[in-house]
Amino acid sequence: MGTTTSRLPQDKLDQYSKLTFLRPAVIQRCFDRFRDMNEDRIDANIDEERVPNDIIVQEFPELVSNPFGPQLCRVFSSANDKATMNFEDFLDMCSVLSPNAPIQTKADWAFRVFDDNDDGLITAPDIENVVLQLCGTNTFSAEDLEQLVQHVLNEAEGRESDAIGPQEFRNIISRAPDFALNFTIRF
Repeated sequence: MGTTTSRLPQDKLDQYSKLTFLRPAVIQRCFDRFRDMNEDRIDANIDEERVPNDIIVQEFPELVSNPFGPQLCRVFSSANDKATMNFEDFLDMCSVLSPNAPIQTKADWAFRVFDDNDDGLITAPDIENVVLQLCGTNTFSAEDLEQLVQHVLNEAEGRESDAIGPQEFRNIISRAPDFALNFTIRF
């Protein structure tokens, strides 16, 4: 991995500053970290060069220690197969995960992370995946896991439901005071 720094062109820095929740110095730091993964190619073509998500997760302690690191990369990827990120994808992720991003923006992206099958709803299988990622596969019996998942769905709006939609998820998040802190990474 490289150790030299390359300045992001000023016009790009200005553009990204207007489009993200990040200060120019943080954008440059994000660029330096992204560039270190493949500096020759990224210097040659910053807009098009893509880095595999698994490398991004491995290279960033903030993501490797996060059980949702791979899903974060997947939902922010603009690639058709969702397996790689370009710098703008990476910067979008950094922006949403920054302390400056509004809670509703964070909630919208968190919804996409938890909606594992991309059907626009958080369903029982999605919740089960979240629980297993957070707690491990040997923590609950099948019956206990099913009861936990059903309890989460029932608590979503205080009614029986088989899915949580985006607006319901925002409502849940608005009642979780620690959400913004937990959905923040300092890059």
